[in-house]
Amino acid sequence: MQARAAKMNHLNEPDKHRLAGNEGLALVTTILVMVLLTAGVAAMKTISANYQSSRTFYIAEAGAEAALGQIQLALQDGVITDDELSNITPHPRSADSSSTNSRL
Repeated sequence: MQARAAKMNHLNEPDKHRLAGNEGLALVTTILVMVLLTAGVAAMKTISANYQSSRTFYIAEAGAEAALGQIQLALQDGVITDDELSNITPHPRSADSSSTNSRL
């Protein structure tokens, strides 16, 4: 009976040979997963910022092209002359880029 109990205790003990050297594995694995998640989040933020920047650029470019097209049409139709066009000066606020950037 005592031999059987000793054998049962032996079965319930963790296999020390199998676990040797793996004491810090959970910690290392957790840190690695956290680093990978952090890098993934940072990459997603960068991608999002690049997307927004590109989108803003192309919207501004489309607006400039539309304005240029309207000016060309006005010149062709005689609504505006070359002299009037050359005398146009920018509005003082439009020259200040800080007011534009603060609204973005």
